[in-house]
Amino acid sequence: MKVVILAGGLGTRLEELTKTIPKPMVKIGRYPILIHIINHYANFGIKDFLIAAGYKNKVIKDYFKNYKKNGVPFKTKIMKKNCNISIVDTGTSSFTGGRLKRMKKYFKFEKISFEKQKTNNSNISETSGEIWRNNS
Repeated sequence: MKVVILAGGLGTRLEELTKTIPKPMVKIGRYPILIHIINHYANFGIKDFLIAAGYKNKVIKDYFKNYKKNGVPFKTKIMKKNCNISIVDTGTSSFTGGRLKRMKKYFKFEKISFEKQKTNNSNISETSGEIWRNNS
């Protein structure tokens, strides 16, 4: 299983801290927020991470000494846990949907269509759509 971490926003609510660094690199204690997030998932055995970077992404790339190239995974230790991390530059002006769309090529997806009955007050209407399941 892979975890996508959205790390590209401007961090406007933390403006005094994010003028020089992106929000995921703001420190809580000794480590940036990003490291705390990765460590949380690593505690559950997840080792593969995709970081959808945007605003001031160079700061994130510089933090990881093993980073070589956009989208190429590298091995590192996060709080003594082995992890594989890929940092993907998803653009500075992308919103959440755009960032996720740019990450799609790093997954093997299977399209699943569905239909279900939806109850809306006393009216019953049919709803259909599609979801994507990650096979990586």
